Amino acid sequence: MGSGSNKDRFLAVLALNVLVFAAELAIGLYSGSWAMISDSLHVLIHVFASVIALCSEMRIGRISPAALNRWSAMLILLLFVPVVILITNEALKRLANPPTLIITPAFFAIAAFGLLANIWASRILAKGRGGTYTHSRMALFWHMLFDTAGSLIVIIGAVQMYNSGNYSLDPLLSLVLAGVILTTAALLFRKFRAASQKKI
Repeated sequence: MGSGSNKDRFLAVLALNVLVFAAELAIGLYSGSWAMISDSLHVLIHVFASVIALCSEMRIGRISPAALNRWSAMLILLLFVPVVILITNEALKRLANPPTLIITPAFFAIAAFGLLANIWASRILAKGRGGTYTHSRMALFWHMLFDTAGSLIVIIGAVQMYNSGNYSLDPLLSLVLAGVILTTAALLFRKFRAASQKKI
């Protein structure tokens, strides 16, 4: 996608995120993998972030577009907090008694689909590919880029569990995902502050 409005980009990313969320949640519930469910919750943040980014392209009363964009970007960052708390609490519970998982080829296929979707969404939102690189677009771009790490964690962990049968890795991987999400939030906050000072 080399050109087009930010609204078109956000709509495309929203559609991708809805598909990935539904697929990952379904296979996560079927397999019993909290790591996969955790990643689907991470993608759910992207769904809400995409909607917020879309709203930032609209006019709301007398709020200036610049102010609306800044507030939208900050709201996108705040979405991380409840998800990290939920993932961490459930992962700690499962550490004491890890359930047996059902890891099938479909599990790997959906995990790979999530990884490819994140890469493609990052390309859609990348700076220098047309449109205005706003605060909301920057926040959503880094959301998608860092979630590729989450997808890789799920895939690598699934391979290890499939080969070893050590399902205690699943809640541990969920805690790693929570750490990745927190790291993403911290880095996004720094980038947002730096971009605000530059007035992108």
